[in-house]
Amino acid sequence: MKYKINETYFDVIDTEDKCYFLGLLLSDGSNNYKNVSIGLSGDDKSILEIFSKILYDNHRPLLVNKLSDINENHKDSHKLFICNKHICETLRKIGMIKNKTYNMPFPSVIDNCFKFSHFLRGYFDGDGSVIIQNNRITFSIVGELKFLEILKDNMENYFDIKIVNKMYKTSSFAHEIKISSRRVVREIYKSMYHDSNYYLIRKKQKFEDYFANEKYATDKILSSKYKWVTYDKLRKKWKTSMWLNGKNINIGRYNTEEEANNASIKYRETHLS
Repeated sequence: MKYKINETYFDVIDTEDKCYFLGLLLSDGSNNYKNVSIGLSGDDKSILEIFSKILYDNHRPLLVNKLSDINENHKDSHKLFICNKHICETLRKIGMIKNKTYNMPFPSVIDNCFKFSHFLRGYFDGDGSVIIQNNRITFSIVGELKFLEILKDNMENYFDIKIVNKMYKTSSFAHEIKISSRRVVREIYKSMYHDSNYYLIRKKQKFEDYFANEKYATDKILSSKYKWVTYDKLRKKWKTSMWLNGKNINIGRYNTEEEANNASIKYRETHLS
């Protein structure tokens, strides 16, 4: 049976779903320039089914590897194949190359905060994890060193955070960003899932369960409903600031958090567009 595919889907990366699935493919997919494939296990198959319905007019079924028939403790794996040369070539130009594990460039099409938030969530769903242990939460993400360095810089600039944790080498070709600051992890969580429709439910649920605890939901310095806005108790003003090129830029202090948020939006539109 032939499946009609939207072969221009990745030609322009301009929507949440395209950014998310690009991130997922770059982390967990492969491209041999004849077809693109991506496999997930267990209940994670639901996101591949959604992807298939977006790409194919008549929904290409997933290929199932019945690992549970061999061992009941194993979960079945599911794989989606994208058999289209135009999509293969488009993804190659974006950065999904053969042997991407060793030298994958960061995609230049991810060039603003909206795109990056959804792209990061997709990449995290493929090669990231959230660990909760001894009342602490740790966000980690794995990849090639240069790719992760750009990823880290973008998180700092777009999410207005400072990541002070070291980059850890996990193998001869892979590194890992580990972040254990509760405040920073919470900002990443809020930014990644803001206005989101595509994600692995089990990973999002871990964040939600942890931050549902009032003990971990807020810090004294994070009292605003807006991102990048905090309350300055000493001056009794609402303050907004951002990290840009490794420096903390103080945008200003305002009487209301709405004024601070508007100033933050205006500044970012001017300097990050």
